[in-house]
Amino acid sequence: MVLRCSNARLFSPVVFGDLDFRFRPYGPTLAYGQAKTAAVLLAVEISRRWRGHGIVANAGGRHRAPAVHRRPPDTG
Repeated sequence: MVLRCSNARLFSPVVFGDLDFRFRPYGPTLAYGQAKTAAVLLAVEISRRWRGHGIVANAGGRHRAPAVHRRPPDTG
C-alpha cells in the first residue's frame, strides 16, 4: 500500500487534541501539513499491525519540479 505524502508533512504535526482546528487558528498550510503527517503515521501503523500478514505500507511522494526548473524539450 502506498500513501501519498510530501515534504509538507514538515509544516505541522498531527495535533490529536485539535484535529479540526476548533481551538487554534485555521491555516490551509497547517491543515495540509497535518494531513500529510497523518498519512505517514497511517503507513507506520498499517505496517505495524499487518506486517505478519504480508501487508506493508509506505508513505512517499515527490512533487514535480516547477516548469522553470525542468529541462526544456529537445527541439532537435
